Amino acid sequence: MGWLLDLVNQGSLDNQIDVVRYERRQRIDNVPYGKALFAESAALYPEGHPYRYTTIGKHEDLKAASLDDVKGFFRTWYVPANATLTVSGDFELAAGKQLVGKWFGALPVSAKPRVVAVAVPVVKATEVVITDDPLAKLGQVVFAWHSPAVYRDGDAELEVLADALAREGPGRLYRALIYDHPIAQTVRVRQENRTFSGVFEISVTLRGEAKVDDVKRIVFDELARLGREPLTDKDIQRFVAAAEARAIRQLETAFGRSQGLQQYNHYLGDPDKLTWDLDRFRTMT
Repeated sequence: MGWLLDLVNQGSLDNQIDVVRYERRQRIDNVPYGKALFAESAALYPEGHPYRYTTIGKHEDLKAASLDDVKGFFRTWYVPANATLTVSGDFELAAGKQLVGKWFGALPVSAKPRVVAVAVPVVKATEVVITDDPLAKLGQVVFAWHSPAVYRDGDAELEVLADALAREGPGRLYRALIYDHPIAQTVRVRQENRTFSGVFEISVTLRGEAKVDDVKRIVFDELARLGREPLTDKDIQRFVAAAEARAIRQLETAFGRSQGLQQYNHYLGDPDKLTWDLDRFRTMT
């Protein structure tokens, strides 16, 4: 962040472009359902939206990145004014500050980038069918909706709902597709909470010759049932217990504590938000 940029040249950039392109092939291009990831983003976000493409980028953009492009991006975003240093462990505050000044005080002065608010896009209901994925041996159906951003109103409720639908064993959708009508191999539901807006996603991998239309019918039936039979207090408390256990495990290590402090500082501007975060679920009815 302080002095790396002066060492970046065309040779080192070319090397890292090759590394990133290899990583993309390994993690996205050459895995089952990798094409579906891009199809979902394209259906949810218009061209120009920051969530339209994965962070790792497209091959053509990676190949086209010039040294000036990379240095310009670095000077804007990889700067001290856009970073947070979290120190966690057994130390005296004064001594810690002294060490921070010693090792980081000489970083060049920088300007904090301007945050640009990005509105939730308005999209029409779209169905995308992918039939040319030779790596996918089983059918898969993904349902996705725009949802609240991380820590915003409705975010916590959707996290609880995702758990109540897909938890192995008691999950409503899990029971319907794995036990009652055994046509699914896996059932996953998540509230992917991001900075600008989230995505509530249901993903079902089918067994053998199971029919996509049968999966759709059961999924929409279970979602409709939520209006008639809301989640129970037991559903909520099950999630609360799991959330509290995760928080305790995170607090057991210095690294975990630093991660938690920085996450709250980054998204909420206040590192002291652990209790507030858990209370979002504890007070839910």
